[in-house]
Amino acid sequence: MRKSLTEKHMKTRRIFLKTLIWLKRHLLPIAFVLIGLGLSLEIASQGPYFFLRRLPKLLLAAIEIIPLILSAYFLGGSLGVLCLYLIFSFLILETILAFATGNLSNDFLQAFATSGGAHHFKLQIFLWLVTGILLVFFLRKKLLPHRKISGFLALFTAGALLFNLFLGWNSTRCPVKLQTSPSLAFGFKSGEDSVLPLKTPQVLSMIGYEFRQVFPGPLGDLFSILAFAQDPGADQIAKEKHPLPAELKPDSEHEIKNIVLIIGESSTAKHYSAYGYDVPTTPFLKHEIEEEHACAVSKAHSVANLTKDAVLPSVSLWKPTEIDAPITKLNLVELANRQGYQTYWASVQSERGSYSGFIGYVAKYADYFIDPETRSLKFHDKTLHIKEQDEAVLPLFKEFAKDDGEKKLIILHLWGSHVPYGEKIRKEDKKALPKASPYDQSLHRTDRILKQITEIAQDKLDDPLIFYVSDHGEDTDKKGHGLQYGGKDYFIPVILLGKKAEKGCKYLEHLRSEDGYYSSNMNKFLMMRLLGMKADDDWIDREKNPDLVLHMDHKKYPWGQIPGQKLD
Repeated sequence: MRKSLTEKHMKTRRIFLKTLIWLKRHLLPIAFVLIGLGLSLEIASQGPYFFLRRLPKLLLAAIEIIPLILSAYFLGGSLGVLCLYLIFSFLILETILAFATGNLSNDFLQAFATSGGAHHFKLQIFLWLVTGILLVFFLRKKLLPHRKISGFLALFTAGALLFNLFLGWNSTRCPVKLQTSPSLAFGFKSGEDSVLPLKTPQVLSMIGYEFRQVFPGPLGDLFSILAFAQDPGADQIAKEKHPLPAELKPDSEHEIKNIVLIIGESSTAKHYSAYGYDVPTTPFLKHEIEEEHACAVSKAHSVANLTKDAVLPSVSLWKPTEIDAPITKLNLVELANRQGYQTYWASVQSERGSYSGFIGYVAKYADYFIDPETRSLKFHDKTLHIKEQDEAVLPLFKEFAKDDGEKKLIILHLWGSHVPYGEKIRKEDKKALPKASPYDQSLHRTDRILKQITEIAQDKLDDPLIFYVSDHGEDTDKKGHGLQYGGKDYFIPVILLGKKAEKGCKYLEHLRSEDGYYSSNMNKFLMMRLLGMKADDDWIDREKNPDLVLHMDHKKYPWGQIPGQKLD
């Protein structure tokens, strides 16, 4: 018996050794196949311009982990390095898969998997793997002498880290002093310019976001992930009852019984055929406007070019000079509850993490709330589910619309046209616009979804008003938003649909700034009006002028004076 066990053990050992020998012989072909496949997938999904634009930062980020790779190599050889990277990469993939299937509950793993922005971490998985494989290749070919190269690599890595710091400083536009970025050095500040304590919800996540801007690689990822995980989180926020602002008075004359607020993503009005664009990207919206069933506000811009800030004026009293208002003052979901509305919030974006900011804290005030992190919602005798695709809001909206309740506020948060654009397109959009750009095709998909939402609303709700607004715009030349220069990622569509849409648009015209533009910062006043409340004229005037935006560098600029901005 003992002999048979020994023979079995030896046989297993021989198989294992043969497998290792085979891997060592075929290591390079496997490595370059993986690299080629990864690069092809990345370029195909992001587009060559977007990929190349990020390449310098990615290469420098890879250099940060060379000491780790060398340590693993000297301890376990080149095969050990490869295994280390394979294991680590598949660990991340497995974590994301576990999160996607709803089998993840630990806060740290949740942060690791998504942090409210999985798309910001996906490329790092491939990057870490490629770095290890390439270094293994050079070591196996003896192109890197083990001892002589160590000192050089240490100095080179230190220089790369310093250069990475410079990139971080440059991206935040912060003077090169002892601080790494304004918020890391001085803390995030409230409207009174006082530093918010670390225990304040979302502050740690914002610091993690800043750290990742300074160290755009694995080191930044690690610290930002830890910060995200330690943030108090939306589920731990107490539902405080905030007092009604003194400047807010009842006004039932303009109250709307059923309000549907649809928050788009990365949509620029300059590519909407409803606004005159020559490609038929939004045929439904254009038809509704021509038939006077809807109206569009021209010359509209967002109050910020990052989602975590840009969404908030539509659902809270947030403004560029008071970023903590969502947790210190009455929010608009809370106001709707006080006004007797049944409130619903369905989002295909995660409403938690540094990329969502305070949005999740406001969303938790809704009577019914669901997003990709909550996964499911117990809705009467049903269990509702959601996925990270815009079509997923349609069955949820249908359930919300036919629910009992005399008055309803339903908020739907879409993915819209966020990069990569190719992921936001369906075959219907390619067929309708075969020669259009992927971005334009993604707008066509949003238009189709808006049509379906409108049809459901008209069928299930009594005299509904639909308010559609994108969080921010998109610079379609640079394929992104949250950009430091240009200001092209601020132009947004602001559209009202319904029998009383025209009255709403006339009120929005009243909210234009002296510069002739409408800012999404004023969305709060329309929402309060629709909820049966009227804001004091002095309050409106204070927010209308000057027309300020909160830029990605955390600085406040008058509209038209964003770095590099040139208005038509």
